[in-house]
Amino acid sequence: MNTYYLYLIGQANSLVINQMLKFALYMYILDNTGSSVIYSNIIAFSMLPIIFFSPIAGWICDYVKKKKLIKYLILILQIRQLQPLDTPMLQLHVLAILRP
Repeated sequence: MNTYYLYLIGQANSLVINQMLKFALYMYILDNTGSSVIYSNIIAFSMLPIIFFSPIAGWICDYVKKKKLIKYLILILQIRQLQPLDTPMLQLHVLAILRP
């Protein structure tokens, strides 16, 4: 199978799981608090970073090479998830960034 398709399937899987987790978290908050006001405030505040950072992200995507941008974003995500440095995926991403 082509590497691009594997990457695409992985990204789609990650997106679906992320949205399911977000929905479950919202339902957990609604169930525990029983307050629709707290529920709606949390949803509203969780959308604020998307509203504020989308124009900045659009500007960065317009002016940075796409291949370099994907490499750096994957590296940042790997570091953010605090995976050990000996994981094969992190090593592959570091090698991909260091390769000319």
